[in-house]
Amino acid sequence: MCEHQAAGSLTDPAAVKLTLEKWRLSPWSATTAIRSFSSPELVQHALALMREGHVETNVFHCSAAMNSCRECSGWTDAIGILNCMPQENIPHNEITHNVALSSFAAGSKWANAVHHVNFMRQTAVEPTPVSFSSLLAAVSREGLWQEALTIFNEMHRDMLRRDVMCFNTIISACGRGGQWLLAIDLLDELKSSAQPTDSSYSATISACEKAFKWEHAVALLQDMGKTLPDSRKCYNAAISACEKCGHWHVALSLLQQMAGTRILRDRVTCNAAIGACAKSASWASALSLLESMPASALQPGTITHNTVITVCENGLQWRLVLELTDASPGVAVSDAEPTDLHHAIWRLSKQPPSRVLWEQGEAAAKRASRMVGKFRPKKLVSLLRALASMLVTEEALYVQAAETLTQQRGAGLLQAQELANLCWAYAVSDAPGSSAIFQAVQEAFIERNKHTTADATHGLELTKLPA
Repeated sequence: MCEHQAAGSLTDPAAVKLTLEKWRLSPWSATTAIRSFSSPELVQHALALMREGHVETNVFHCSAAMNSCRECSGWTDAIGILNCMPQENIPHNEITHNVALSSFAAGSKWANAVHHVNFMRQTAVEPTPVSFSSLLAAVSREGLWQEALTIFNEMHRDMLRRDVMCFNTIISACGRGGQWLLAIDLLDELKSSAQPTDSSYSATISACEKAFKWEHAVALLQDMGKTLPDSRKCYNAAISACEKCGHWHVALSLLQQMAGTRILRDRVTCNAAIGACAKSASWASALSLLESMPASALQPGTITHNTVITVCENGLQWRLVLELTDASPGVAVSDAEPTDLHHAIWRLSKQPPSRVLWEQGEAAAKRASRMVGKFRPKKLVSLLRALASMLVTEEALYVQAAETLTQQRGAGLLQAQELANLCWAYAVSDAPGSSAIFQAVQEAFIERNKHTTADATHGLELTKLPA
């Protein structure tokens, strides 16, 4: 049963009766239905109907409900379900605790995640490597590499197995914190105890890329080839490192080396190589790469075209600029799905301003206005912020975004910086719906302040930690 059908079966009284009877006879069908829901409200409604209809709920229903809430930015709802389980005599298990930790990570509540692991230790459920991987992810996302390293070392001290996933997470944390040497040391430590994966190498290469250490990134790529199959994401990370430092000759050399393997390049590969050429003002190489993409069954997108147009503009190649502008795939933006569209708009906003870019932004905004409901609140705010920075003010988009964020309580799911970005976008665009957005943001801050005060007074209520 798809989500639309399942949702319909929970609104009509006659359908509700039939659905509950089906769930009573087949508890697994309830788990499947709940897992398909993409809004916390629908999940909570389903659980409430099960309680009212005296349909027994079990730990599988709860874990499915928590997962659904977590995946649609409802991390507080996920923790609320966890807290209600003891009241319904449903015991927590390893899965529900791990989903809770992932929820804290999604909500950027790393301190709550740390306390929750301590709470698990006080119960019969022992934290697993998956638990610590989620804990490390919560800390890593905040850029707290020192705290992540402390947790990682505690696992070793407590003789807990640190699997490859844990190593990959701590390496990523070090990369975000600019600790590229430490990331390499951790990769070496992993080699002595287990077999690294391509994700281990790509995380380490990315750490070098963030620190502008392109030589080390390339060396790591070559080292990986001695023990692991060639990996596209590792090649992409190394080429991106060369792009960041403007070493287009090395980027093209890696691209040529990649052609001699069994892996195929993708848009990320080509965009990184073209970006390296653009930073070095090598318009001829950038143009050659663009023209070679169709031979690899790759359709150059708006971002790729705009990058090459920009480097040709800088190289005073006006004839090429006109030809590329005419061939620019604006239709690709108009057909793009949410994830691709968000990425395209974000990349457009990072390019030097031009008439061509503004027109592409307008086309992308029109496409976004027809699919506002498909964007999660965080992505929608990021999209609006990027468009506003380009001075793109598609009225229909801003009106529908305001309705979506206010009616679905979207502002309550945003972090402080995201709320600030939302206000900035509406202030700059002076678009309709601004007053509703400003009021929603104000209410979100007031509600958040209440929770902050309650947490300070009563401790971390979300995890119901024992005194």
